[in-house]
Amino acid sequence: MLFTEVGTINSQSEKGNVAIHALYAMRLLTRCGFGVFGVAVPLYMRDVGVSFFGLGVAFSVFGIVRGATGIFFGAHSDSVGRKPYLILALVLSSVLSFFYIQATGVSDFVILQALRGISSSLSGVIVPALMTDLTIETERGRKFGRMGGFGWIGTGVGYFLGGAIFSATIYPSS
Repeated sequence: MLFTEVGTINSQSEKGNVAIHALYAMRLLTRCGFGVFGVAVPLYMRDVGVSFFGLGVAFSVFGIVRGATGIFFGAHSDSVGRKPYLILALVLSSVLSFFYIQATGVSDFVILQALRGISSSLSGVIVPALMTDLTIETERGRKFGRMGGFGWIGTGVGYFLGGAIFSATIYPSS
């Protein structure tokens, strides 16, 4: 299995390298989605009549929930393992994406943003913990630097794609 309980696996082993590269790919793709959502959600909220204040409330709920739940998930993953939380983060993130198109008001967006905050908190806490588990101390700076690089490249690509897709399809005159 790709993400087994780590034990003695480190990045010098074949399993460790595969797992680290899977984490890089996951970070790149999830942050790309984050970038697309960063463009899409405010536009969609505006189209369904949500005010700027409502937008601010919904987005602040994301940050507050992410911060508050990260404390719990980080501590709890030390005792139950990283794998269940990583899987939950991936499933929750994927499922939530489909519910945004059903949202019609501020309360819907607040609930979705709270759930998205939980999902983001899961991956935001579990991925670095897993990276630490998988790397020896002398490799951590390089591996975490790559992880950050993949995350920010994904975010930039996502913002670009979001703008390109929406200007070519939904908002062609913008």
